[in-house]
Amino acid sequence: MITEIGVVCGEILTFLEKAGRPLNVEEIKTYSDKPYDLLLMAVEYLSREGYVRVKEGIKEEYLVTLVPHRAFNQMVVQESFCGSDI
Repeated sequence: MITEIGVVCGEILTFLEKAGRPLNVEEIKTYSDKPYDLLLMAVEYLSREGYVRVKEGIKEEYLVTLVPHRAFNQMVVQESFCGSDI
């Protein structure tokens, strides 16, 4: 199950990056053949880890927005710590 969530997280990040705009969960569902509950678990994980932001939109839709440069900033921080330890 954890691996499945990780795969779906990657798909969601790809969808958001290609779209270039926030997507609601229903739009994400149209791009994926995964079960709805698995998509929600993946969105929740990405939100908790700071890769996406989720906010309530019109008619109780939840808009998912990619946080720019989140992964790159984390890699730079990790490299700087590794460099100081060596």
